[in-house]
Amino acid sequence: MNNLVICIDGTAASGKSTISAKLAQKLGWQWVSTGAFYRAIGYLVLNHHSPEYLDDEAFLVNLVQEKNWDIQLGEIYTTIFVQGQDVSQAAYGEEYGSAASRLSRHPVVRKLIVEEQRKMNRGQGLVAEGRDCGDVIFPKSALKFFVTASPEVRAQRRAQQLGVDPKLISEEQKIRDYQDTHRKTAPLKTSEESILIETDQFSIDEMISMMFGYAQNRFDLSGE
Repeated sequence: MNNLVICIDGTAASGKSTISAKLAQKLGWQWVSTGAFYRAIGYLVLNHHSPEYLDDEAFLVNLVQEKNWDIQLGEIYTTIFVQGQDVSQAAYGEEYGSAASRLSRHPVVRKLIVEEQRKMNRGQGLVAEGRDCGDVIFPKSALKFFVTASPEVRAQRRAQQLGVDPKLISEEQKIRDYQDTHRKTAPLKTSEESILIETDQFSIDEMISMMFGYAQNRFDLSGE
């Protein structure tokens, strides 16, 4: 079924990646981090070209179409390949998240990447996380969540992941939040159909149980 998709959108460091991956595991479905597609292109630009090309839509379109990058789904990880090499560990760093946000402003780039993202729905059940899954990538998905957390909690979470000063992360997240919410094409926002959840209030296990309950009510999981 085309709508056998759960979308989990939200702000950076809101916990959506961990939550969505664990939910997919519990359901026995596939999982994709849609931001990985933009990180792949960001990695290409920053490591094989030059940062100013993040603002050059024509150049970015060529990079996307050349397909010197690939995304592979896993049970708990979306793997990023650039020029045949697994660059996931580096590409999930904050630098490439900022690059991804910056290049995602370009409408033609987003259109091409959305086409690639939609190929991940193979009709076998998919949990997709990102920033525009419910509105743009899989608008007909039957279940949508939007997760967020306070700026302080988000900064602390990401700082712990990366082993850096939370103040540094806080400033970077402010910039990224602004870019994500103010871009002309598919800005980050809460869909009217999305269930809004503040993750400050819950543990990871509580979040998984809550979302799994919604999934049980929305889908026929008797055969799972």
